Amino acid sequence: MRGKPFEPGQIANPAGRPLGARNRLNKALIEDLYAEWKEGGRDALKIMRIERPAEFVKCALATLPRELLIEGVASELSDDELDMMIIRERERLAQEQPLLIEAKVNDDRATVPAQ
Repeated sequence: MRGKPFEPGQIANPAGRPLGARNRLNKALIEDLYAEWKEGGRDALKIMRIERPAEFVKCALATLPRELLIEGVASELSDDELDMMIIRERERLAQEQPLLIEAKVNDDRATVPAQ
């Protein structure tokens, strides 16, 4: 390990960005964007849709979440219940007869003579 570990309460870079500066900047930017949107956002989208459809689609897709949460019935089950379901399914599959594919020999030479 290089250098000394930080002591409790020690700031890594005392000359760095003041605490909360990023949050204040983000808040100001969002407020400014919202004000501009109220002025002509809908009209700007209409123009963009007509004049630059590819950028319009990119803009629309950028507002969607990057990861979608898909829930099913199993999401309501506990880990123990899921484990039991998996065990039961494995047991059921082990008891089933395997699927057999019927085949017909096309060449008489391929058959083995009875002894």
